[in-house]
Amino acid sequence: MLEIQINLPSRVMLLTVLVIFCMILEACVPTSDTSELSEELIVPTSISIVSSEEKLLEDLDSTESVEGDSISVPSSEKPLQSGSGTLTNFERLLQGDSLIAGLMEPTLLIVGDRDQAMELEPLFDDAAVVEQIERVNYSEFWLLAVFGGEVASSGYSVTVEELSFASDMLDIRVNRTEPDPDRMVSAVISYPFELILVPRTSMNITADTTWVIFDGATNP
Repeated sequence: MLEIQINLPSRVMLLTVLVIFCMILEACVPTSDTSELSEELIVPTSISIVSSEEKLLEDLDSTESVEGDSISVPSSEKPLQSGSGTLTNFERLLQGDSLIAGLMEPTLLIVGDRDQAMELEPLFDDAAVVEQIERVNYSEFWLLAVFGGEVASSGYSVTVEELSFASDMLDIRVNRTEPDPDRMVSAVISYPFELILVPRTSMNITADTTWVIFDGATNP
């Protein structure tokens, strides 16, 4: 299982997670009308700062111990102590397509305040979507924006099927649906997305957070 760690400086409050499992999508997702993508994110309290993804991958090779299809977290990284349990009370805010997001690969963005929301808004060409983002009460909710990556036509969708937070791990299971072969679609580049709200009481996340991402696939 491939593990990527992305360190976000504390000043960058928008917790942006680039899900790189797109590059091995064919290996981990069946080629059918409906496919399931899974990301599991761990929140450690401390981690070595890396200057680039290349350096990060080198550090993974040298510091992580591989056991079968998983990579264990070094003992120096202690998980954040917080509440745990299955999140069944997340709220679906919006689902649709953006024509301007420009996110080539499946991407998860986590927004926790209005300043972060302002960074998210330019990814949408629909004023109604921007209005909904502005109306979120960020003192009570996290806004999770799940993008399915770039597709060549309309008719695609992404749907969060299950979201749980246990043992300091956020587990999001996303279902991506392709258009039916007989359905009329528009030949336009688009970026399917879904926005959901998660109560802050269900996800105790600190501002200075590093996400550890599992793409759900075995290394080739």
